[in-house]
Amino acid sequence: MKRLSIATGMGVLLVAACLAPGASIQAASSLSNSLQEFSGNSTLPTTQAAVAAAGFDFFSTDGLAPDFTSNPTVTFDSAGAHFGLQYALDGGGGDGGRNYMRTIESDYATTSFVAEITFEADLGEPGSPLMQVFFGMGSGDTALFGVPDWSTQFSSTFVAPEPGFFKTWSSANDINRWNDNDPVAALSGPGTHRLRMNYNATTRSIVYSIDMNYAGGAFAADYTAPTLDLNTVNCPQGCGGGTDGTLYDESDGWPTEPSRIYWGGDDQAIFRDFSVVVGTPASANFNGDSLVDGADLLIWQRGFGINAGATPAQGDADGNGAVNAADLTIWKDQFGTAPASAAAVVAVSAVPEPTTAALLALAIGAHWIRRRAATT
Repeated sequence: MKRLSIATGMGVLLVAACLAPGASIQAASSLSNSLQEFSGNSTLPTTQAAVAAAGFDFFSTDGLAPDFTSNPTVTFDSAGAHFGLQYALDGGGGDGGRNYMRTIESDYATTSFVAEITFEADLGEPGSPLMQVFFGMGSGDTALFGVPDWSTQFSSTFVAPEPGFFKTWSSANDINRWNDNDPVAALSGPGTHRLRMNYNATTRSIVYSIDMNYAGGAFAADYTAPTLDLNTVNCPQGCGGGTDGTLYDESDGWPTEPSRIYWGGDDQAIFRDFSVVVGTPASANFNGDSLVDGADLLIWQRGFGINAGATPAQGDADGNGAVNAADLTIWKDQFGTAPASAAAVVAVSAVPEPTTAALLALAIGAHWIRRRAATT
């Protein structure tokens, strides 16, 4: 039997599951914080203490550099966490204002999770980028060019929305791989957007997506990047420290190296409403559009029979690498819902009774399984 323990304060909500003897215990915790209830800035001991009590810290707590080349101060108000604001007030801008907020817990690579955060920024136009934002998992250090973990020896991955592109990145031992992915023409100029990363600890893969022009409520992906395999970093032409690397290594990678969840940017970008849900529930939302429907059933049908190495995009709902009848059952239970939303950390609702359409589709699926079994 599981017991759910909830504690609130300073806008933070922690969820811990106490498992029966013999069950596995995950160290990484579910966590939610609006980032709008803090005050002051990252240079102040009182602000640092409040942020730490909520489960976060900063890469840097420095203020304005003596030579005026940087000011990584993070400032808080009712809008959220401002990055680069103080440096702009000092007359500076760009990389010199970058800093990163991070979870204190540093072992998120050991468990599946869904993490989300809202950001407000002017990304600029294609060819003329302005503000930059980053959301990822790793050490969360301000590194070369102000990019998190760039050209370090740490394993890391992030998403970086840019004008016209939704770029993803992974790195291990200074082998840095950028992925431009498909063009996203609507991603430009000023706006408020919500980012999601869905990490699968079993397959060691991560899926980044974005809800553009976010106005609150459940996450609804407008664009989902291709699944990023984190087992290896492959860069045939050479990227920094070599051509091939691995993010997972007991002596030189995860889980030994830090796998915090981090976010940040520059030029007055604002972040708020962070949440992470560990031990992500099974999800039959195979196409990432935040709704389980007939389109997901077709994906499951095409993937049915894969016995190992399957991804969610192929119909694997429970993360075991296989596409089978168990995944169809999950689809039936979730039909018409938007599962795996990070909002589930603050609200638990009953799964609705399946509709007539769901039951009909389930019957079709069950018949299809029997027919496949009879012909093999």
